[in-house]
Amino acid sequence: METKLKIIKVNEDEKTPEEVYKYRDFGNEFHRNMILKNEFFFASPVLFNDPFDHDFQPIFSDEYARKHTIGCLTSGLTDTDRERYIKHINDPENIANIRVEVDKKHRKVIRDMYRVFCSSTIKDSISQWSYYANAHKGYCVEIDIGALVAQCISSWGGYDGFLAYGPVMCEDVFPSIHFDKVNDRRNEFFAPFFRKAKTWENEEEYRFVYRRVSEKPTPSYFMVNDQFDENSIITAVYFGCRYKENDDYENTVQPIIDACRRRNIPIYVAYPNDRAYKLDFRPLED
Repeated sequence: METKLKIIKVNEDEKTPEEVYKYRDFGNEFHRNMILKNEFFFASPVLFNDPFDHDFQPIFSDEYARKHTIGCLTSGLTDTDRERYIKHINDPENIANIRVEVDKKHRKVIRDMYRVFCSSTIKDSISQWSYYANAHKGYCVEIDIGALVAQCISSWGGYDGFLAYGPVMCEDVFPSIHFDKVNDRRNEFFAPFFRKAKTWENEEEYRFVYRRVSEKPTPSYFMVNDQFDENSIITAVYFGCRYKENDDYENTVQPIIDACRRRNIPIYVAYPNDRAYKLDFRPLED
């Protein structure tokens, strides 16, 4: 189909897996809606639990700061006011404050205009089951990457925008953005979303980042539409080894089981290995 959505593959040297995994909590209604209502939530960066996430080192010249600030002046200004502001901007004594304001505007763009779907390339991470899946009482959703990208195009392809996806690389320092050298102003902020501190390395994170080219904030979620095969995105569901300990089992766990059975999505259950620190998976018995 014809689309206005530009697809960007990040870190192309890395092998693209066929599936990724999203750890979920049965007790969270929004988490359950991924299966019950076909909702895929792309979070605002302000919701991230890591204060360093999506940070970056801005590099730009004074001349860039001045041009950027002048370019942002409202068209409603009178000629006199505009000339006065431009004189103020070009005054060397004001450049430090101007640089601070330009940096703030760049960071506001990230908060308002980018939305992120985080996942992992591994389903048997003991630590992620502990942190993100309610101490192994939750579940993990297996997602087909190609189908998810196709659904993004189906849902958002009518709008000018960008979808970038790929693995998160873990490093010691922030990524740098050289704003003077950026050719595409709309595509300049993706790099920070695919870099995190080395302490996160074991999660093997994989992200999908969406930006709509608009003056309004980017929407945070989409629902699988009626024209799309809902079963092709979620290919399996894995229950934690403590899933039976959930409170209100009939209203939290059972609806997920029923939905998966109805949609022929296979369900597996994690079991602690008898001899090693690892999880094994077996099909859920009827």
